[in-house]
Amino acid sequence: MTLARALPLLALSALPALACQDQLAHIFGGYAYDEAQDCLVLTGAVDVIAGPAPASPCPVLRCWLGTDGVAYVTNEACDAPPGYQDQTKTGAGPCVKALAAYAKKGHQLCPAPADAGTGAGS
Repeated sequence: MTLARALPLLALSALPALACQDQLAHIFGGYAYDEAQDCLVLTGAVDVIAGPAPASPCPVLRCWLGTDGVAYVTNEACDAPPGYQDQTKTGAGPCVKALAAYAKKGHQLCPAPADAGTGAGS
């Protein structure tokens, strides 16, 4: 299963757990950078963070490097799950390319897989 296919499925599986916790956790979401295709994957929810969400949306574009080595670009997540690193201002690494992709028209989203929505390959 590709990164583009796995992340939305993980995101959906986290939503019911959050509904039952009444603000004991909040969603971390953003665009995952696909290095192989040099584009961003529209992932929505990526992970769950313990504790209430910050008071207001984060007005600053950030790039978080996940524990899996994937760069996530977001303008809404002021905090991230444990182990994620804010790499927004680094001069090297995947966040440099991820932020460049985000800056392009349409945020340089990855094309949908040829079998997207058909159930093929599942």
